[in-house]
Amino acid sequence: MRSLILALSALLLWIPASQATPQFTLQMQDGSLELGCQAHARVGGGPDWIVRCKDQEFAVHLMVQKFPRPNGRIKYQVLYWVLDYNDRPDPTLAGTHHGTQLDFEVSTEQASSTYKLGQVVQTVWSLDVSLQL
Repeated sequence: MRSLILALSALLLWIPASQATPQFTLQMQDGSLELGCQAHARVGGGPDWIVRCKDQEFAVHLMVQKFPRPNGRIKYQVLYWVLDYNDRPDPTLAGTHHGTQLDFEVSTEQASSTYKLGQVVQTVWSLDVSLQL
């Protein structure tokens, strides 16, 4: 019964990325150049975003889940997938997929920290997202 209650409370604690306020930047992996990006939630809702950085456009799937642990800590699961349509002869064709799944556990004092994840795109660039959880 206790595990059922924990499972149900975990479902209720899903944090849509739109509430997690993601901030995207595109930067060269060596740190020599960083571009600000504009992000817009995709039509139809869900955890999907269209991210534009200068003349580059990416489709991003970003989902954050929060699970309370019996030891009083909080476990987060972050799924961050990037679909890169840039430099394709036909933009309707599938692009390059890059994905990360990150699982980590924090104490309740650290639960409102900022976390930054990056995905390599186009060999020398990284599409980074910062999340305030």
